[in-house]
This record gives sequence, structure tokens and C-alpha cells, in this order.
Amino acid sequence: MIKVAIVGATGSGKSIATAIFETHGYYAINVDKLAKHILASDTKLITEMKIEFGDGAYSKFGEYQATHVSAIVFTDPEKLKRLNEIVFPYIRNRLIAQMDEVEIYKDAEYLVVEGAVLMELGINSRFDYVVEIESDEYLRLRRIMNRSRLSESEAYSRIRLQKSVLSSLPDASKSVVNNTGSLESFIIKIGTLAEDIKNKVQ
Repeated sequence: MIKVAIVGATGSGKSIATAIFETHGYYAINVDKLAKHILASDTKLITEMKIEFGDGAYSKFGEYQATHVSAIVFTDPEKLKRLNEIVFPYIRNRLIAQMDEVEIYKDAEYLVVEGAVLMELGINSRFDYVVEIESDEYLRLRRIMNRSRLSESEAYSRIRLQKSVLSSLPDASKSVVNNTGSLESFIIKIGTLAEDIKNKVQ
């Protein structure tokens, strides 16, 4: 099974790229959705989160309060580092298990995994190819504000804490796709890349 990672800063267009890969026959896993599920259901993780970020990290009904935690970590790099130290091992273990399940039980030929923090989970060797989606900072800012209903300063605080993740990867196993033009041109670029990867990795 060919495994492709799609990474990029928040607001760059990863989800659109992943949806395009799906139309070309790739099975998709969204790491952000996986993380949300774990944060809502893993009792051990929930306890760790409450200890680190207070009872406000969860509502009285047990729902994860992303707004509460985001307000803390996106203004404090040390708190963001601590959040990653707590959550990443849970995400990594569950993602590895889910990727294995796809290969064994779904009988998929191609898999695409999307996530902003994917390259920080320590599983780079499991991917055959990595695609980074990049976009103009102003466009990303506007997308984040519209999508998450954040103020400009809140959106910018998230942007400034993220950086390119591909500098250490061999050129043969990565592509950087710019998403500052029209949606139509982006769809064509990603669709072409999805087919090229099939041929390049085989």
C-alpha cells in the first residue's frame, strides 16, 4: 500500500487536497479528527489534560473544550509544547493502528493521511511520499478567521507558531504545492500529483 502524508500550516488547504486525493482512489485518514476523538474518549488522556490545563479543559458533560485549551497554548509556546508532549503519544499509537487496519482490512492500494502535526509524531518512515500545502499568510489568516470564527490576532497567534516541516526530507519523497491561486488550478495540481505519486512510488 502506498502511503502519502499531507501536511501544511493551518489554513493552507490540506483538507481540500485530501478530498481531491480521495477522488483519485486514495483511502483517507484525518489526524485532526482522530485527535478530537481521542481527546473526547480516552479516560487516561482526559485526566492528564485536566491536570495540566484545569477542569475547564472539559465541560461538566465531559466534552473537550478546544477553545479553552487553544486560548492557553496558542499564546504560550511552552504550554503548546506541553500539550504536544501529552497528546502526541496517544495520536501516534492510534494512527499507526488505524493505518495498519486500513492496509489489512480495507485492502486499500493507496492511503492519504492529513494532519498539520503529522511530521512531528515520529512516524515519517511509514510514509512513501509527503506533500506540503503552502499558501500566502494573508489567505491563511482569512481562512482561519472564517472557518474557526477567530479574531485576526487569535488567528495570527496560531500561524506564527507553525513552520515548514519538510526541510529534512529527501527531495525525491516530497512535493510542495502552492495554494494561492484559484480553486480550479489547485484541484488540477493536486489531482495530477495524486496520479504522479502512484507511478513514482511503485
